[in-house]
Amino acid sequence: MASAAGKAVAAPSPTHPNADAQAEKTTQAFLAEVDAALQQDRLLNFWQRYRVLLITSLCALLLAVAANQAWQAWQQHRARTLAAEWYEFSKLDNNDARRAKLTEFLQGAHGGYRTLAAFTQAELQDKPAEKAKAYALVYNDSAQPAWLANLAKLNAAIVLLGHDDAAAKGLLAELTSDAMQAQATYPLALELLALTAQRENDSMAARAYTAKLLEQPQLTPQLRLRALQRMGVLSTMVR
Repeated sequence: MASAAGKAVAAPSPTHPNADAQAEKTTQAFLAEVDAALQQDRLLNFWQRYRVLLITSLCALLLAVAANQAWQAWQQHRARTLAAEWYEFSKLDNNDARRAKLTEFLQGAHGGYRTLAAFTQAELQDKPAEKAKAYALVYNDSAQPAWLANLAKLNAAIVLLGHDDAAAKGLLAELTSDAMQAQATYPLALELLALTAQRENDSMAARAYTAKLLEQPQLTPQLRLRALQRMGVLSTMVR
């Protein structure tokens, strides 16, 4: 009789491949559910902690967008209104009516329309002081570009020369400061100062202004020719 020790031990039956795959899928699904639950829990905690800040920020953003759109709509409406008012002004043929309309228009105008109205107002004025006052609306406006403000200041000085030389020379002095050398109005202002000094029989000052003018590297041919001719005349004059 064969002993128990002599009996063969049966080998374990192999696991079916489909069962392993199914178990792996079940494990992955379980882990995915756990991860999703953790993410939801984090989001819920985040929302509970910062919901007031998030809602406030969202409201602020919406208000900013609404305010910007309202501002743009108002600007467009204002531009159309100014265009209509300027058209009505352009049809006026009486200078008194045009001056009165411009005075009213300037109270609410801005940007390019304000500049155009100020220059037009200056042209319509009869008195130099009133012309200069209209130009001052431009050069005293900090929103104007530098070149346009300087042009208005130069025009004001021109209309004041011979009527209020002190005020004119004050404006020209501002236009010929060292900080203004790169501006297009700089050489023209120097020439006006030279002419004013020559008219006042101050040949020394006239020569000094003219010499400074000739030092400028980008003078137009006409301006350089006038300066050279003036220097020739001044060299024969005795102060």
